Amino acid sequence: MEDLKIIGKYQNDSKHFKTPDEFNLYYVKHKDEMATMTTQKMNKSFVIDGFKLTRIKGEICLKSMKNNDDNDTPAFASIDDIERIETQLKEMSAKIKLLTDTINEIIKTIQGDA
Repeated sequence: MEDLKIIGKYQNDSKHFKTPDEFNLYYVKHKDEMATMTTQKMNKSFVIDGFKLTRIKGEICLKSMKNNDDNDTPAFASIDDIERIETQLKEMSAKIKLLTDTINEIIKTIQGDA
């Protein structure tokens, strides 16, 4: 049996850009390097909020990733958005439990008087 070759450590060196302008500053400096990359490799290496990289007639372009309802919300949520939503869900769950307990106490009080 032939041994599996180890070619090096896996490195997740993706760079994150919050705006297209921020990415453009990087792109201007690294245009030649990026020209040799596939679009799949570029999209794994560079994350631009709300956009994906693509090629049109050999030219690297940004494609807006909007929801189907064509609003300005990106098609994915950021980690901050997810954490904020989780916090809101926990707060809402606590309020619902409090309301449920209060309603059950009211029901017990009414049934006790009847």
